[in-house]
Amino acid sequence: MAKQLSISYTTLERRYYQLASQFLAEPQEHLTPIIVCLDEFALQKGHKYGVNLMDAQSGHIWQVTEGRSREQVRNALMQWPGQA
Repeated sequence: MAKQLSISYTTLERRYYQLASQFLAEPQEHLTPIIVCLDEFALQKGHKYGVNLMDAQSGHIWQVTEGRSREQVRNALMQWPGQA
């Protein structure tokens, strides 16, 4: 994409992160999410990873957690909205 726009990759990346928050879905306060999506991503490839939990219906990212161990994912799921 950077080549097509004739701009540097870092400029494109910076602009993406500036605009991305404007397009995130807002949570619907009165609805408890039903379907959970879990996505793993690299914070520093080969060294540090994280996971995010998202409402599959609205697209709202509810939580981002550093780490990807079973225990860290379990703790993140226990904090999911509507859990006791």
